[in-house]
Amino acid sequence: MKKLTIRETRQALPHLDRLLAAEGEVTIARRGEAIARIVALGKKKAMPSHRDLREKMTRMRRGSEKLIREDRDPASAIPPQRGPTRSRDAQREPGHRT
Repeated sequence: MKKLTIRETRQALPHLDRLLAAEGEVTIARRGEAIARIVALGKKKAMPSHRDLREKMTRMRRGSEKLIREDRDPASAIPPQRGPTRSRDAQREPGHRT
């Protein structure tokens, strides 16, 4: 940790990055009393690769552009297939009273 006065800090501004890399932390003082602390940020993390995740995923049968189009425009959607339906009376159990 390096302690600098305000005047020294102004003079060190052009190479503050190098100073932080060497010291890790800089304290700025006014009349001997600390008023600020500058700390170097951690290194920027690399963006993780999602290639293995994409390779594990199965391909869709229909393209996403078709699915989105159907969601946005219901008229272009293919109606879902429905099986035969029974009448309300046929669905009731025998002997059931309403």
